[in-house]
Amino acid sequence: MVIDLFGLTENEVKRKFPDIYQHVLLKVKPEREQNRRKSRREKLGGYLEPNPKLRENGG
Repeated sequence: MVIDLFGLTENEVKRKFPDIYQHVLLKVKPEREQNRRKSRREKLGGYLEPNPKLRENGG
């Protein structure tokens, strides 16, 4: 399964999807904090650099 938070701010996720936010906070953030890339450490879940090619033609 994939959690796709593309286009949402952290506050929007907290407000609209609190259970998903909690999951990402507990399961994704601890691992992400170990990443060497600053942008990956500081951004949570779908807040990574977007890859437009993955979204072309709905895919």
